[in-house]
Amino acid sequence: MLFSRPGAARSGRVQGRSRVLTLSGSVVNFVSHHRYLGLIFDSHMTWRPHVANLRSSMTSRINVLKAVSGRDWGADRASLLMLYKGMVRPKMEYASILYSCAATSTLRSLYSVQYQCLRIATGALTGVRTDSLEVEADVPPLQYHFDFVCLRTAAAIIALEGHPIAYIFQQYDRFLNLCSPPFSTRAHSLSVVYNSPLFRVDAVPALRSDLWSAKSGCVRLNLHLHKSDCPVALLQEARLIVNSYPGATP
Repeated sequence: MLFSRPGAARSGRVQGRSRVLTLSGSVVNFVSHHRYLGLIFDSHMTWRPHVANLRSSMTSRINVLKAVSGRDWGADRASLLMLYKGMVRPKMEYASILYSCAATSTLRSLYSVQYQCLRIATGALTGVRTDSLEVEADVPPLQYHFDFVCLRTAAAIIALEGHPIAYIFQQYDRFLNLCSPPFSTRAHSLSVVYNSPLFRVDAVPALRSDLWSAKSGCVRLNLHLHKSDCPVALLQEARLIVNSYPGATP
């Protein structure tokens, strides 16, 4: 796949398709899109193939909500909203830190998924305003939820000491003028919009890398007591067991 802007190939600035690339003697074919780790990357990075595929995969999950809902029977509103938040929205949330920078016209099909699910959960009629429905269901707009996921992920990366990509958040200003800024730049822009400074997040010490070399401890389970025994006897036997370990402090 050759990544370029949409007009680059038509204007002749990209000549990659006329070249032949080989890998270990095999010719590498050029494709317009490729699926990797559940994401569909297209050559122009518009995310349209991925969003279209994601929208089509939502049909079966929406049908589940329809199957368990009903005006006089079935699950109530709270249960249906729980199903939406636990079954439908997480699938759209996956890798949203990458594709949420797509054009609004591209993401609009996903916004309609949330609208349809909220209408099923609340029993609202067709034609209800989207913002009114989201307020009634107490569910934020999907774009706001994507922004929250982006900030949450960025805060987790910055807070973890020694994270391999934490340094990119120090260089976010290098990509401010790009039409599709990277994740670090968008995270900093969102932190300004929502007044949530990322670098004020408390650092979390990194885990030890040699945990697998630690010696396994010995656990003794020979407390020969009955339920009818008093707590004093239990404490006395536990103290004896603790004192049997070298260097133990009761």
